[in-house]
Amino acid sequence: MGQISLTGQALALHNLGTDGLITRTAAGTVAGRTISSGTGVTVTNGNGVAGNPSIALAGQALALNNITDNGLIYRTGASTFAAAASGVNPFLRDYLIIPGAIIIIYTSFRFCTSRF
Repeated sequence: MGQISLTGQALALHNLGTDGLITRTAAGTVAGRTISSGTGVTVTNGNGVAGNPSIALAGQALALNNITDNGLIYRTGASTFAAAASGVNPFLRDYLIIPGAIIIIYTSFRFCTSRF
């Protein structure tokens, strides 16, 4: 039985010497990639070697995601947020987020709003 010669993508896969997710970067070329953590996101097993990668929210993104109350949301500390209770003046806080992606930043020196 004869040998089969690999070419193109098959040869590129055969020669790949790294772990990770495989990405075709050009004709006949592949590279191993890894999903990495960033601000507000954590990644477990980013290269997929030990199983499927897992991506989760972290920090402020996780805190905002976990709010279950309705109403005005304001920052209470590092990576902590709360919904303003009835009768509470949220403008006395440093940060206020209004549903609909309007962000209001209030301090004793200035007041500004931004819409994203």
